[in-house]
Amino acid sequence: MRRAQPALMICVFMLLMLSVKYSSAEYTPVDLSLSTFSDGTTKVEYQVECDPEKLRVNVALFGPPFINLVIYDEEGYPLGSSTDGHYVTVDSLGASELRFTYLTYNLTFFDGAIWSVNVTSPVETSIVLPKRAAFFDMSIIPINIGTIGEKQYFLFEPGGIAVYYILGLPRLDEEADSSIMKAESYISVKEAEGYILTGARELLSQAQELFDEGQYLEAKNNADDVLGIAVSIQENAYAALVEMQKAENAVDEAEAEGRTDGLIESRLNLNNSRDYYEEGKYQQAKISAQHAYEQAISAKESSEFSIPYIGILVLGVISAAGIYLKKR
Repeated sequence: MRRAQPALMICVFMLLMLSVKYSSAEYTPVDLSLSTFSDGTTKVEYQVECDPEKLRVNVALFGPPFINLVIYDEEGYPLGSSTDGHYVTVDSLGASELRFTYLTYNLTFFDGAIWSVNVTSPVETSIVLPKRAAFFDMSIIPINIGTIGEKQYFLFEPGGIAVYYILGLPRLDEEADSSIMKAESYISVKEAEGYILTGARELLSQAQELFDEGQYLEAKNNADDVLGIAVSIQENAYAALVEMQKAENAVDEAEAEGRTDGLIESRLNLNNSRDYYEEGKYQQAKISAQHAYEQAISAKESSEFSIPYIGILVLGVISAAGIYLKKR
């Protein structure tokens, strides 16, 4: 009897192996498609081939629990089923194809601002991102990339797949158009107030050209830069006006106090500052006005023995000497 035990164990083992082999050959995966949505749900569409002579087939699905699960055969007839964890037992007698459709929350994950959809698939798999989602990263290189309407999709070979994306981003063309409009509005208002923004206006025209060419990211960045430049120019213009008024007050004060020595240079710089301002050269206007102010506050009262008076005295001495010599 003991000699029969090893033989019996071998027979049982072979039967188990045949059972496992038979079970694993119950169906053949054909196609898998995952369509993700902005609320974190994923629509799963899975197709397998099976033996039409089998009464029931156990199929492993992805991301249980399965919400609104429906199963059709190749002719579109619904089939009955029962679920146990990852597995669905389908009443498949007579069906050569099974098509599963359901929703699940357990294939997408959220970390900070980044979403991901993850699956390990036995067949080529297409993943469709939500509308206006911005692709961020992926675990493997896809074999194809495309769009379906306003949605982006990727096709992957079988294996472990992870696609990362960001939701809630506005359309880039709308952002670029908004930035251009803001810059245009600001420049127009300031030009109406008398400011000269020629440089900013030229840069804005370049941003508009990029937008017209469909280069929305570059157009947005340029328009944002233009707005910053226009604001900076206006601030320089205001600062120049302040410095010009400050220099003018210093000149008037020096004249009232009789401090005229050095005011010629101060007035010259003040006039240059005004010319620069009229030309829209606000930084140069500011610098010239600052020089005018410094010269005005440094101006001193004229001395009796300053160069003009010394010159007159020298001329007097020379004249007197000439008269004396003539008399002799």
